[in-house]
Amino acid sequence: IDAPTLTISSAGNLSWRPQSLYSHDGSDAARSGAIQDLQSSEMSTSITGPAKLTFYWGISSEADYDYLRFYIDNVEQEAISGEVGWTLREHLIPAGTHTLKWAYIKDDFVRSGLDSGFVDEFHAYPDADNDGIWADEEAAFGTSDSNANEKPFTRLTSVTTTGTTLEFPSVIGKQYRVQYSADLQTWTSVQITATSTLTSWSDTISSSVERRFYRVVTP
Repeated sequence: IDAPTLTISSAGNLSWRPQSLYSHDGSDAARSGAIQDLQSSEMSTSITGPAKLTFYWGISSEADYDYLRFYIDNVEQEAISGEVGWTLREHLIPAGTHTLKWAYIKDDFVRSGLDSGFVDEFHAYPDADNDGIWADEEAAFGTSDSNANEKPFTRLTSVTTTGTTLEFPSVIGKQYRVQYSADLQTWTSVQITATSTLTSWSDTISSSVERRFYRVVTP
């Protein structure tokens, strides 16, 4: 699951195992054990919060009967079944030490598809400076997670009859999407590749509309 610093434990009838047949990153991923009916294959680890954790998961199984389930401290958070391709999941972990568990669990008959659950690219991101911005978001905009006075922002620098200009911190070579909206419901995106650590973008048609909202996101 691309987390070499974590200790991964197995339980249930058969262990999860690394494999390269099916992965999100094109390299490898964890796959549940080849269990039989009424059996389970479990993989668990512990992390210390507060943290934001992300991972990709997928499943190929008998729909609505054989499930890949995710737990935090033995409390189920979500589950998938059937044919589900790689999907990014995100969970916030409170302070303290917490146990994470992925379990592929089969019912009493029928095998379908690859009959397995998969997990790839697990990451846990802290908020070291307690500024409310997780480390992955700070890194995406080139700001520091060790300095609470340095954080991502989107700032209007000019509003005139000819348009609006905004700026935001950036990482050279990284792509961003500047999005604008009139109602906070429908957003139009403009993709930008940063060429400096502070990127500016001008909206030359903003003066022709009654109002405009802006945000900057990473692809």
